Amino acid sequence: MDRDLERKIVAAQKDLQAWAVTNDLWYDSGFTSYAKRVQVEPGEGAVVFILYSSGELARMLDEDLDPKFRAELDAIADSHGFWYDNYDGYSYYFYTTTEELQEAYDQFFHWKWVCSLIIEDFGDVYAELYRYFQVRPDRLYNLHHREFEIALPRIPELRI
Repeated sequence: MDRDLERKIVAAQKDLQAWAVTNDLWYDSGFTSYAKRVQVEPGEGAVVFILYSSGELARMLDEDLDPKFRAELDAIADSHGFWYDNYDGYSYYFYTTTEELQEAYDQFFHWKWVCSLIIEDFGDVYAELYRYFQVRPDRLYNLHHREFEIALPRIPELRI
């Protein structure tokens, strides 16, 4: 299920970008996730992805300069089950068009957020481990040779 959700995002982004490139609107544009942009716990009604632009695409969307282009972009987003909202004139937050799909993304992004917390905790463990070997470099002799090869470049005071 998670892979299907990720594939859906990638497919929508690919089609949106292809449309923008074809219409010479992609300059200074890209996609990011809400987690990368905002770095907070996702809640209900989570943003599925963000389109950002400081070029012609943003200008077209923010100022509604070309209703035909806007309708085409809306149709592409809708064909993938998404709609978008202008957040700040250069960030466009994409959401799902159905409640069921939104609930699936809410659960998916919450799980990814929980996993990101675990990864950071392991970073703390590694930092503590490296500090240990900085203080007790003689303990490196107890490591298997492959473990030593991995650890050596990561311990700053032991670098040559």
